[in-house]
Amino acid sequence: MTAKFTTIVHFRELGGYGTADGRSIRPGLLYRSGELCHVSDDEHAVLESLGIHTVFDLRSLKEQTKKPDRPGSYQVVCCPLASPERQSDERYKNPESFFDKLLHADESYYNYRFHGFAQGYLEFAYNKETLSLIFGAMDRHETLLFHCFGGKDRTGVVSMLIMAALGCDYETCKKDYMLHNEITHYEFALYLENIRKQGMNEWAEKIAVLSFKAWDNLFDAAWYSVFDIYKSIGAYLEDQFGITSEQIEDWKNYYLE
Repeated sequence: MTAKFTTIVHFRELGGYGTADGRSIRPGLLYRSGELCHVSDDEHAVLESLGIHTVFDLRSLKEQTKKPDRPGSYQVVCCPLASPERQSDERYKNPESFFDKLLHADESYYNYRFHGFAQGYLEFAYNKETLSLIFGAMDRHETLLFHCFGGKDRTGVVSMLIMAALGCDYETCKKDYMLHNEITHYEFALYLENIRKQGMNEWAEKIAVLSFKAWDNLFDAAWYSVFDIYKSIGAYLEDQFGITSEQIEDWKNYYLE
């Protein structure tokens, strides 16, 4: 049973999902969530009890610096998943808050946000530096937690890649991604209410919905960024990361039951 948290957004594990060979992901080894900067003392003790070896923080350098993860017995690895080009672009570090930008939202800004999301999903699966760190931890049979800000986009793509590598099919990986909308239904209602209290226009509300919810077409963008180029997850892992079939089988032997 996944631990329940109120000060960590969207915390859950991958344990229990079935794979094509009839096995399932072992519970208590692979976790995903939103950022860990607000975790309370009591819930931090619960988090530490899970035996997590490494936390991979997928947020941008700006996010990591402004709100660093709470340290613990686990190692925190700061490894942004956005493309290195975006990380080095000063425009990507715009200090204006998301709410400030929403105050002046219009259709053109909505289109920009939508295409930015889609482009990000296309790029996430090809950040060799960050993904190599995560796959290396799997080689060492570590218990992992990976997260971004809200545990949806960057975290969702990493979850998809790990699940696919362990043998989960498209439907299972997509089910895990879309589960965000069910888990965060209450939080989304509060978020939307706050947007409306600010007196923002319809485009601001549409951008808020786009930003908060999981969308099947964005998942598909990430999925096909891999499988439209490669015939299998194994071919992708070998070409992009030099990961052998023996390594993948070792992952399965450890992370599956």
